[in-house]
Formats: sequence, C-alpha cells, structure tokens
Amino acid sequence: MARDSLIKNFLDRYYPHDKNIISKETVSNFIDNTKIVGTYYQNRSNFTTYQSIIRIMSQTNINVTEEGNIVYNFREENHQLV
Repeated sequence: MARDSLIKNFLDRYYPHDKNIISKETVSNFIDNTKIVGTYYQNRSNFTTYQSIIRIMSQTNINVTEEGNIVYNFREENHQLV
C-alpha cells in the first residue's frame, strides 16, 4: 500500500494530468518580444588585447517580424523562432 501511494504521488507530481498542462495559446504573450530587440555581444571575452576584436565580430542582432516572431542573426546566418 505504501509503495502504491508513493508511486501515485510521484507520478502526479512529475507527470501531471493533461488538465494541468498550459497550452501554447494561453502563454503566447509570455515574453514581450519588443523588449529584446537589439544587438548583443558575448560577455566573456578579452577586453585588453588583440583578442578583443573577436567580441565585435561575434555580435548577435535580434529583431521581431510583423507577425511577432523573433529573428536573430549570428555569424551572417539568419534564424527565425516561431
């Protein structure tokens, strides 16, 4: 009996029923995409030697499309998050 209770409580906690799962549609506005638009640089780089040029070359640009999808450019490659 104790084993059955333990297994049931474990499954209820880590594998909840479908009614507890939040759908994608209800959290579509979880992140305000307009607040993350900008240019980002790597934080962990050398600032004092010739290696500091790597920081400038490794920038990432983030934009938002009219549909609200996030588009980022890293090393001349465009990627879109839907």
